Amino acid sequence: MPDQLPDPCPTCGFDGRSLRPPDLVATLRSLGRRWTAVLRGKRGEEARPHAEAALDGLLAAARPIRAEVGRFGTRPETTAAGIATAAEAIADALEGPDRPFERPGVLEAATAAAHAGIHHLREAERGR
Repeated sequence: MPDQLPDPCPTCGFDGRSLRPPDLVATLRSLGRRWTAVLRGKRGEEARPHAEAALDGLLAAARPIRAEVGRFGTRPETTAAGIATAAEAIADALEGPDRPFERPGVLEAATAAAHAGIHHLREAERGR
């Protein structure tokens, strides 16, 4: 998944242009539930590399958002719960009182986080 993608993504169809900040937060908050379904399904083991990639994308996006993802700097496990932990931490930071979406780069990082979670989820669902 390239860093800079045209919208919509030619692989997964994600279109960040249409999402406002509350939509991004809702998308992030849904990732744990959605990944749980995929990782518990018939192709759970096959989906692991996609889960790893989704978690990597979420963690990369967390830095500019200043989201505290891991407890004491530890990386969450590559499980649905780990993805949920990362996504929820980002969503919590985005809903903070300091108006994070007004900081340079935060909207782009939030969009990248949502895209990473959805892109790799769709790849896992397709069994690629």
